[in-house]
Amino acid sequence: MSERVWPVRLTVAPYVLLAFLTAITVLIKRSEPGSLVVDLVLCAATALWILAMFTLRPAERERFGPMAVFITGFVLLMAVLVIRDPWFGFLTPAGYFYTFLLLPWPTRLAGVGAVAVVAGTAQAYAIPKHDAVGLLAYAAVVGVNVIGMCMAAWLGWRSEVLSRERQEAVDELTETNRRLEATLAENATCTTSSSPKRARPASTTSGSGWPTRSTTPSPKA
Repeated sequence: MSERVWPVRLTVAPYVLLAFLTAITVLIKRSEPGSLVVDLVLCAATALWILAMFTLRPAERERFGPMAVFITGFVLLMAVLVIRDPWFGFLTPAGYFYTFLLLPWPTRLAGVGAVAVVAGTAQAYAIPKHDAVGLLAYAAVVGVNVIGMCMAAWLGWRSEVLSRERQEAVDELTETNRRLEATLAENATCTTSSSPKRARPASTTSGSGWPTRSTTPSPKA
């Protein structure tokens, strides 16, 4: 069995996004060394988490338990980064990649919803949350993200189900046709082998060398 080839958006893209956002953080917070150090530690912890729980464990990538733990930890680290610095919301595509491709249905829905909450929190960072209006606005932004992405997850799942059903129908039809062809071939063989052979008439050779059909004189009355 050949080893599964995993897409670049799972194996490379998260590291690229994290490295880019780390560089942006250094540029923005170079005058705040204390806060920058905390952010760098969190970025390093996130990279190490991906490395230890996903990159170095290819055999575990199709198992639900290890991947659920990995994605939970990744989403929590991403949430801490977003709360501290909203530009880390650009890391959420990596969260969607992981949840869409590594989690089965319906657990995928919970994972996508958790990532959508983080994405909505990043988008609503400028909304004041000290009063009811601000909280409602924040909830609206988060709700739009959650509903939209969960709907996308459901549509993707339905597409997978329909595709699998179509493939099963094609496989069944192919197998039925194969059996029918085998049955027809077997019947044709049996019919040919059971057909009586026609007897060839006896012949004699005349003096001239040409064969002549032998005749039997009919009895006289």
